[in-house]
Amino acid sequence: MKKHLALKIGIGTLIALLLGSGGVFAYFAHYYSSVFFHGTSINGMDVSGMTVDEVEKIIAESVDSYTLTVKFRGDGKEEITDKAIGYRYQPDGTVQMLKEKQNSLNWLDGYLHKTTQKVNVKMTYSVEALIDVVSAMPELQDDKMEDPKDAFMEFKDTKFRIVPEIQGTKITGKDRVLAAIEEAVKAEEKELDLEKEIPDLYAKPKKLSDDKAMNEEMKQLNELVSACVTYDLPGGEKKTLDGTTLKDWLTKDKEGKYKLDETEWTKHLTDYVAEMAASVDTYDRDREFEATGIGKVKVHNMTYGYLIDQAGEIEQLRKDIKSGETVERKPVYSNWQTSDENNGYGDTYVEIDCTRQHLWLYENGKVAVETDIVSGAMSGDTITPTGVYMFVTKESPSLLVGRDSNNKVMYRQPVKYFMPFIGMGIGIHDATWQAAFGGTRYRDGFGSHGCINVPLDKAEQLYNKINFEMPVIVYYS
Repeated sequence: MKKHLALKIGIGTLIALLLGSGGVFAYFAHYYSSVFFHGTSINGMDVSGMTVDEVEKIIAESVDSYTLTVKFRGDGKEEITDKAIGYRYQPDGTVQMLKEKQNSLNWLDGYLHKTTQKVNVKMTYSVEALIDVVSAMPELQDDKMEDPKDAFMEFKDTKFRIVPEIQGTKITGKDRVLAAIEEAVKAEEKELDLEKEIPDLYAKPKKLSDDKAMNEEMKQLNELVSACVTYDLPGGEKKTLDGTTLKDWLTKDKEGKYKLDETEWTKHLTDYVAEMAASVDTYDRDREFEATGIGKVKVHNMTYGYLIDQAGEIEQLRKDIKSGETVERKPVYSNWQTSDENNGYGDTYVEIDCTRQHLWLYENGKVAVETDIVSGAMSGDTITPTGVYMFVTKESPSLLVGRDSNNKVMYRQPVKYFMPFIGMGIGIHDATWQAAFGGTRYRDGFGSHGCINVPLDKAEQLYNKINFEMPVIVYYS
């Protein structure tokens, strides 16, 4: 309390001394006519004894550096700095006005109480510099912009799929970009996201991946090409038909859209099956055969081998494709062969040489039964036909009935064992009426009506070993 009283007395004494000295008062009145009073602050800064220019300078220096970050679509980002556009403090006369309101004759007030002022800090920039900076941005260069791309449908990995649209970076109005940046600078904003700020700034693709019509089209097309049919072909070979091929069976209209043309589709089905049959079929083709003891002979063949039933296969394949399932199967055959080894004969078969009048039954590559025979007489319809056959059935006992061209019964002959391989008319059977077998008896008036006559005991052995898929090779050497 005493200290405070002493201070007041001290200031009062000083004032009294100053008032008592007119020259000193006048000096300070003149001094404060060009500077701010003692105890004056503007925008939180002490400006006591400063001229207007000095105050303007410290205000300018107090302004933080300025950078505007402009965000484009994707990772595009550019920065506009204060130096690049001449961004700076612009005095608006407020400081000068505050100075002019100050009466220098009242300079003593500054020592008696503090004066706090606030002025708006107005910033300015070079419009021309800003235009230059914005115009030079890479994202606004035509050759750097990526055009939007429509979503579209493509075939990949055995099915159709939609490739999403690409939004691109093509800006439709550069003037709008400049206007938005100017507004951001004026508002002293630190960041500007152009895509959020400007509606429809970027060019848009016309067709999006969620397009209802395109998705429905894709669904329908995939129903046509989703099937996978793998064929198990002779020799262990496999052939697969899947969407990779099926999509090429579809046609395209003028707009490039895939569609199913039933006529074209059927043509492709037919051609595909025909091509497969051409590579698989071995039916009705002469064959070579490694004959016992004499080597290769050519056998005329009209009934043995693979023969794809093309009409049946087309029908089945159409069903498989329609199911959309994964299927593995053999082709639909109307005829087949028992093996893919040894030129189709395998290692278990019956060999009949009508010239040497001998028969061999091979089982697992070894002779299991062999015998002399009597084949058909060498005249007219009684000649034993050559070829490759399979056994039709076997009967024990059996009654052989011979008929003429008018279907009149010529004979009835009971036998113990009958193993037909050409229909039910020609086969192997016992012939107890034959006095001997082999040699030239088939040419000497003792030939059969076409069947292969064998001794009874050999007929029994053959009967016990044959099966219905065993090939029978008949030839004349």
